[in-house]
Amino acid sequence: MQRRITPLALALSCLTAVLTPTAIDLGTCDDRVERMRHTFAVLKTFDALHVQDESWPLPVSPHGTSMYAADDGRLEYGPTTEHDWPDIAELLADIDTDAARPAWDRRANRTPRPILYLALRPDVAIKHHWPALIKLASTHELRLVVATPEPPPLAPPVPEWMAEQLAGRVLTASNGFARLDELRDIWALADTCPLEIDICTQFGWREEQQLALWIKRAERCHCAMIDEQAMTAIAWRAFAPQGPPQRWLPLRIATKVDDQRRIETTYVASAATPSEILLPPNSVTVGLLVQHLASDSTPIFHVGEPRPSPPPEPPERRRTARTKPAPRGAP
Repeated sequence: MQRRITPLALALSCLTAVLTPTAIDLGTCDDRVERMRHTFAVLKTFDALHVQDESWPLPVSPHGTSMYAADDGRLEYGPTTEHDWPDIAELLADIDTDAARPAWDRRANRTPRPILYLALRPDVAIKHHWPALIKLASTHELRLVVATPEPPPLAPPVPEWMAEQLAGRVLTASNGFARLDELRDIWALADTCPLEIDICTQFGWREEQQLALWIKRAERCHCAMIDEQAMTAIAWRAFAPQGPPQRWLPLRIATKVDDQRRIETTYVASAATPSEILLPPNSVTVGLLVQHLASDSTPIFHVGEPRPSPPPEPPERRRTARTKPAPRGAP
């Protein structure tokens, strides 16, 4: 009888140890939470200004300023074809009503122009959209979003079971909570902690709050019901911009008629780094614009045909025009 009781007692003691918090390796859980905290801190540096739609191609350039921690501004997609820019009418209406005008800059003694980031497809001809771009440039500081030739940021590893769940799945929604909703079934498998955590939502529910919720749930459940590797992979897949790093390049456009006419009569195509560039109307694409943009070169663009300079006036005519008639009664 004693031999039968001993194995049962040992089994019960081991089961009790597993179910009690004292048996959980808190140091290991602390390490897991710290790893999640570090990865999520990196995710917080990703800005909402990034072009999030993976199906939206961007022109590629090795130049530009990083979109990470870029200045606040509005991000506009379009056009999809040379005759289609669905959001441009609404955008121009906002400009006409002087919406979202920045405050007066005391140091510069002027009101800065609002910033508009343009996510334009590189292959779309924009000759029909150029008048709209001129109007945008007259009221906004335009910045062209480009992708870099660099490889995408290295994503954290995905556990095997999650990779099986993702196999063959196409996630088409934009990054963020729309993408997280598409991953809801995998999320439910990775986080089975039953505890409810209160998060401040005074300013709305944001990505930072979602990540903080996962960390707090892992701490409260002692990591026993949280798959740290899967949750990290879900967070990265949902909230990190996909694809290569993105940058912006300044897009300067001649908005005044006098400047446009000057460019048409003085532009020299053979110049190495011209400060003003005249583009032929029938071949203007975003890809062509990007070819002329570099970190140390921000030319002013104009679309039009070159005009010959007016011929100089004959010398006789100039002398006649400068000679004043003699007053009456003069000898």
